[in-house]
Amino acid sequence: MKLKHIALIGLKSCGKTTVGQALAKQLDYRYNDTDQIIEHLYVDQAGERLDFRSIYQKLGNDRFRQLETQAIEQAVANRAPSVIATGGGSLLNQHNVEKLVQHSVMIYLKASVDTLKERWLARPPSFINPKNLSEELSNYYAKRAKTYTGIATITIVVDEKTPDEIVTDIIMALNTLAKM
Repeated sequence: MKLKHIALIGLKSCGKTTVGQALAKQLDYRYNDTDQIIEHLYVDQAGERLDFRSIYQKLGNDRFRQLETQAIEQAVANRAPSVIATGGGSLLNQHNVEKLVQHSVMIYLKASVDTLKERWLARPPSFINPKNLSEELSNYYAKRAKTYTGIATITIVVDEKTPDEIVTDIIMALNTLAKM
């Protein structure tokens, strides 16, 4: 099986960026982070440099999700094999799911609620109320984890693992998949 792209999916703070960079380096693949692509698209369209969180706050959910779709289309259009780190909400859009599934092996980096809670306490996402972190995280997890599980080709549990251990697990799973 010849791989074109590897898309890392999962909830916010599961490690997509860190693992994606390490995996791309290990495989000698190009690395694409949809959040970074959104930032570049925003500069091109608005002439202003903002980070993706600020872009979301400024444009709102609907316009941000349009940029996210453009970012995914750009990432999968690359001819060279790449590792694509997706935004946590990008898979709420069926078009994005179809594009990624068509062009990529989908790898779900599955973090437990406890792992995510620890990470979110250290750096709370802007879309949650820190006072209700446990409740909001549980709701968020329940809504999104099912989506990720449903479209994943491979699921890698990331709890209590280093990025290097996760990369090793991914490469072993990809090798197993290639033999099928």
